Amino acid sequence: MIVNIKEEWIKPVVNITCFLFLFALTVYGLVHITNNPILQGIIGLVAFVLDSYMLFILSKAKYLWSKNLDIDKLKSVGYFAVYTIYTVLYVFLFAIGFFLAELDTNEQVITNSNTVHEINVALIKSNQAQIDAYVIAQAAENKTTRGKNAKEIETLIAKLKNENRNLYKGIDQTSNKNKEVSTNFLLSLAKVFGLKDTRGLKILLFGVLVLLLQFCLISSSFNIVIDEKGKVKNLDEFKKELLIFLEALFEGRTGSALNGVNPISEQTGIPLERCYQYRKYLSELKVNGGMAISVDKGATTANYPREFIRNFIINH
Repeated sequence: MIVNIKEEWIKPVVNITCFLFLFALTVYGLVHITNNPILQGIIGLVAFVLDSYMLFILSKAKYLWSKNLDIDKLKSVGYFAVYTIYTVLYVFLFAIGFFLAELDTNEQVITNSNTVHEINVALIKSNQAQIDAYVIAQAAENKTTRGKNAKEIETLIAKLKNENRNLYKGIDQTSNKNKEVSTNFLLSLAKVFGLKDTRGLKILLFGVLVLLLQFCLISSSFNIVIDEKGKVKNLDEFKKELLIFLEALFEGRTGSALNGVNPISEQTGIPLERCYQYRKYLSELKVNGGMAISVDKGATTANYPREFIRNFIINH
């Protein structure tokens, strides 16, 4: 048996992965609205229920659209509209907000590190200038006498050198920290395009990422399977017999011409009078902008396929 890998494995994996990733982005932004762990748990649970139900809304919209009935297409458009609003105003904004917050934090760390680095460099230069001045003073003092002043100068030079060593260590630590957090390529891109900041690039790039994830989620969403047999069991007696009449009406026919009322009555055992009623009912039943069947001078013709009419009767 040949397994359809795309349907059996790839689509479910893509769907679940995209769902969990988008859910994580949105719930991350939501739970940080408050510091209360109980509220954070409630918010996370509500977000999961909402995201899961929206997957059902999407699948329901696709199912209704696939039925190819005008009234169901109208319902489908409504479901698609709800899902679109959910995507744009909820998922998109929270996901973009997550990326902006995280990258802004990294950039602020880099900025702060650079500021510390510059201060340390300035202090080292200042200390070195003082050391040079003390060395000159110490040389002059040595020419005269190694007295009290020479020892004080030597102590000050040692203190400044020790301070510089500590400042150099601070510079090394700052540089290493910059290497760890300076993974934001957007700063470099902004310089290339001559932009003052990276916000526009962030919204563009991560907006595209979120939209692509949504596209993958939509295209890989699960299809709803409706149990038509179960629905038939719950129909009233009129519709049950109507479906029997409909089956007999199309029995053995491949074109648009349908069977007559008399043979149907003999075949099904449905009284002739009721057969005429069912034919009249179907000729007045508007299923998709037109009537299900047409009756002209006693001849009955189909305007839509049998399954199409049958599904409409079952679902309406």
